[in-house]
Amino acid sequence: MVKFERCGPWSLLRRVGRGGTSDVFLAQHVETGQRVALKRLRSTESEAIRQFQQEIALTKRCQDTHVVEFVSEGVDERFGMYFVLNWLDGLVLKDVLAKDRLSVLWFGEVAKQLCTVLESVHQRSVIHCDLTPSNLLVLGDRFQHVVLLDFGVACLYPQARSSKRLAVGTPLYLAPEQIRGKVTLTPAVDLYALGVILFECLTGALPIEGESFFEHTMLVLQDSPPLLGECASAFAETKWERLVASLLQKEPGQRPRSAVVVKSMLQDAIEEMGADVFLPHHQ
Repeated sequence: MVKFERCGPWSLLRRVGRGGTSDVFLAQHVETGQRVALKRLRSTESEAIRQFQQEIALTKRCQDTHVVEFVSEGVDERFGMYFVLNWLDGLVLKDVLAKDRLSVLWFGEVAKQLCTVLESVHQRSVIHCDLTPSNLLVLGDRFQHVVLLDFGVACLYPQARSSKRLAVGTPLYLAPEQIRGKVTLTPAVDLYALGVILFECLTGALPIEGESFFEHTMLVLQDSPPLLGECASAFAETKWERLVASLLQKEPGQRPRSAVVVKSMLQDAIEEMGADVFLPHHQ
């Protein structure tokens, strides 16, 4: 019989992720058999502990039908701090797009759900700060339900951040103000990332992409992204094109005011586009 490592009342079945300061495991309760995702802090540095505690607090604060369910937290004598989330069988959006040929109509409905969860998160004065296709889990036989993952770099607002803190996140989805640093973040950060996701899903390419982190950040700050129709002609001069362009504005004040506004714009874009338009194949 295989003997698994223990963390609190949980057996660690296998590691499924590793970050700079923590590990994520598929785990199972030793008595009930419940399967969960367990995140365990490795670092003993004060900043890592503070950020881990904030991740716990903000995940709990943002509980919603479209946010991964928080189960429990604890301190293990051997391993230290950990917290537990419900284990969900699904695919991240990035993998769904590579798996099936999906319609723009389907994607529009998925994007509306994403706006719904962003609205909920922002109403709780939280900014996710790392919105990417890899942090969006899609559930169901027809991939019809979206769940937002990973509040590891989320923050409360209004709150000034140092340039070092602002650089945290997935580089390809960082808003210009995150790159500049020394500013107060707003929910417009997440709306910019949403614009990158929409552009990527609808065209199969990123709006801006450098060969290195430095080159990419310089391009984001200095260059204007192409219009959607320049990369996918079906979207030229459509409401989809206008929506994505508004989300990718360099100045946060020029983007839509809220996820509620974006959701309304999405509905208009969906109604304009025919049901026989499909997303490009993603690698």
